[in-house]
Amino acid sequence: MSLQFKHFRFLAAALFVLSMSVISCNNEPNTTQQSSEIPMDPYIDSLTQEINRTPEKAVLYAQRGEAFYELGSYDASINDLTKAIELNPENPNFYSILANSYLDYYQSKKALETMRTAAERFATDVPTLLKLSEFQMILNEHGAAIQTANSILEVSPMNPEAFYMMGVNYKLIGDTSKAINALQTAVEQDPDLLDGYYELGLLWQNNGNGKLGLQYFNNALEINPNHVPTLYAKGMYYTNRKMDNEAIEIFKQISLIDREYADPYFNVGVIFLVYDSLKQAYSNFNIAAEVEPTMTKAFYYRALTAEKMGDKENAIQDYQNARNLDKEDEYLERIEKRLMELRK
Repeated sequence: MSLQFKHFRFLAAALFVLSMSVISCNNEPNTTQQSSEIPMDPYIDSLTQEINRTPEKAVLYAQRGEAFYELGSYDASINDLTKAIELNPENPNFYSILANSYLDYYQSKKALETMRTAAERFATDVPTLLKLSEFQMILNEHGAAIQTANSILEVSPMNPEAFYMMGVNYKLIGDTSKAINALQTAVEQDPDLLDGYYELGLLWQNNGNGKLGLQYFNNALEINPNHVPTLYAKGMYYTNRKMDNEAIEIFKQISLIDREYADPYFNVGVIFLVYDSLKQAYSNFNIAAEVEPTMTKAFYYRALTAEKMGDKENAIQDYQNARNLDKEDEYLERIEKRLMELRK
């Protein structure tokens, strides 16, 4: 394993981290996320032996820290990366891996502080600035993220990733025009920037120009035909326009790529339900519920389908399952109504 600096993450991953309620300002790690035991690993063992022989080599601690990070042993990773920086504070990669460990360990403020320190020390290092901009975005500091992206452009004019970061942050604060302009510049500078085309597709689709959005989705899929977020967006484009056969084909394609993604199964189930193809609808809702056992809508629609099929017992059971899962009470009124009818 080589020391790697993953300076840019996809927006989907960043937003997932942002949505986690455990990211807070108290910097207390969620200790249930990892074992306190050091994992047994031949690569880590070999690095430990090298460290014992040459304890002054910072890169060995960084390599072992990254290995711990990949295994989810964040305490050990943080300790090793901190030691690496102590021995050699002039390597920006060390700060990046340390920040990743803090972030994935739900210590978001420490992650951001680490990248701010790195950006101050390496003010013209583009990967470091990109990482800082990314973390600022993750922590909802969109103005700061845009400002950092602008700093990148002072060092590297027309840098596509800087324009991408600007575009995504403008999107998140609701400035669609600036978002489109920045993302358009990003893909012009890097015609292989798949995420740029994907984001432009979403923006144009949400801005009422679905055909242009579809064009950008197709551009993204020319780069990677198996890019699941783009395929899903394209499937929803067809769904919203009642192009059901096309939508089903796209959702089936996604299921072949990622069998653990529940939404495509659910969406196909809804289409079949509309056409009263009850067995096919039930089968797809069933798969969605098995793949994602907390998906309220899968149980609700499976219950609805079972009711239409005359399977009263399974319908009642699934309505109850949906009610237990429905933390936001989105389906509660409908569930209670259906249960009342079935129990008469």
